[in-house]
Amino acid sequence: MLAGIGQSMSFEGLEYVDHFDLLRLSRSATVKEIKSQYRRRSIDLHPDRNLNDPLASEKFQQLRFAYETLLDDRKRKEYAQHGRY
Repeated sequence: MLAGIGQSMSFEGLEYVDHFDLLRLSRSATVKEIKSQYRRRSIDLHPDRNLNDPLASEKFQQLRFAYETLLDDRKRKEYAQHGRY
């Protein structure tokens, strides 16, 4: 489960992960901030950089899904209303 922004994060069990927490963003983040933070996080979580982590690929996929959801206005609004897309 993930902690809040600025706290250490864990992906144990790959349960539900808040998109903003995963990208380490505030809920008011701009598209520019989302893109920038995605680039940073994708480097950190990329499976090629985490060869000893059997869940690296799944973590990276979650990051990509969060990024795609938050960039799309319709998906982001739905996510904001329901906490999921």
